[in-house]
Amino acid sequence: MDYINDLLEPTISQLNNIAKAAGVSVNIYELLNWMFVTQYWSLLYSMGQTVPTIYPHNYTFPDSYYPLNVGSTNNIYTNATLFSYYTNYMLDTVIPLLYFNYYVGASPFQPLEPNNTLTPYPTAYRFGYTCVEAQVKSPLSMIVAIITSATVILNASYTIFIYLGGLYQKRRYPRTGTTRNK
Repeated sequence: MDYINDLLEPTISQLNNIAKAAGVSVNIYELLNWMFVTQYWSLLYSMGQTVPTIYPHNYTFPDSYYPLNVGSTNNIYTNATLFSYYTNYMLDTVIPLLYFNYYVGASPFQPLEPNNTLTPYPTAYRFGYTCVEAQVKSPLSMIVAIITSATVILNASYTIFIYLGGLYQKRRYPRTGTTRNK
């Protein structure tokens, strides 16, 4: 833990200077927690989910493709206690850090209630494919493809052959590399 504190010391001191000017106190670990947790749940919601979907695995591939849905008790947008904590932290610490002249007053966020909660929405992904059905190429296209691939393979083989021949010549005739030593 001391190593991490030493590593973060320049950031912590600069953050404390800004926080002093803004009139707030900042704990770097609480700020990092707020950043990662709000980003995680916001990204999850942008994908149309309010709970993470986990597939059981044995550290290589999933054991099964049947998802394990965990509850939404840790979701900051559906759990009223967590919502209150994270919004208060944002209003009391994060926004004053970003805007020094921010008026800290009543929360602009309504508390979570049964009629004021986050609900998942269906999300669809579209994949486009250029070729829907396999088709035979035209004769000209096929000839160009064959000549191109043959040229590439022959050029690569020729280059390797010439390189190995040069190595052989240099080994056989070390002084000049081309003719017998006289």
